[in-house]
Amino acid sequence: MNSNNEIIEELKHFDQATAKVLSIISHEIRGSFNIINGISNLILRDNIIKDPDVRELIHLIQSTSSKSFDLLDNLLHLSNLETINFKSEKRNVNIKNIITDVIEFYKFQINQKKLSIILDLDNNTEVSLNENMMIFIFRNLLSNAIKFSNVKGVIEISYKWNNDDIEIIFTDFGVGMNKKKINELKENIHNVSFSGTIGEKGTGIGLNLCQYFIKQYNGSLEIQSSLGKGSIIKVILPVNF
Repeated sequence: MNSNNEIIEELKHFDQATAKVLSIISHEIRGSFNIINGISNLILRDNIIKDPDVRELIHLIQSTSSKSFDLLDNLLHLSNLETINFKSEKRNVNIKNIITDVIEFYKFQINQKKLSIILDLDNNTEVSLNENMMIFIFRNLLSNAIKFSNVKGVIEISYKWNNDDIEIIFTDFGVGMNKKKINELKENIHNVSFSGTIGEKGTGIGLNLCQYFIKQYNGSLEIQSSLGKGSIIKVILPVNF
């Protein structure tokens, strides 16, 4: 029995060490992607290079690096989440603090499109949930809102209590979606991916994974959208799961 316990402890330490190494590596890779995005955006925005063929190549570099960045981030979070026991690995988390950190994570993309983020969140709102799962979900929802917002647009993030559920609501006023696209997302027909308002690319796996993890909490994801008017996405989670 002691031998088995020792093996289990060793495996736990190995998992922790692996997670730490992945975190360090991912931080370095993210920094590299941000540099690539920053330089390419500067070149395109300030017309440093005017040759249309070269500019097209730079735009391709920018969109490809953004797509790779999103894929890397999703894979890293998935590796942390795939072994989660959703009932046992949870603690009281402050919703506003998590969302504030997520906004900071996407600061470059927000500044790139000159977006305004309006938060309607109570400073003391806490729920007992898995923090890594919430970070994963909020990052994907904010990433989508940024992607489909027009330059100088507005994104609103709010919440409300509904009996024993909490609703976290992401609202953008961008391009929106028609009913067909909404149904494709809801039904998980395939990894649906659409280009953003300045050509941002995505992998299409983020929202599918969000729906999967939310269901593990007996929650739901609601999508309301109209072409040309924007989208409202609600994460509805029971607080007593």
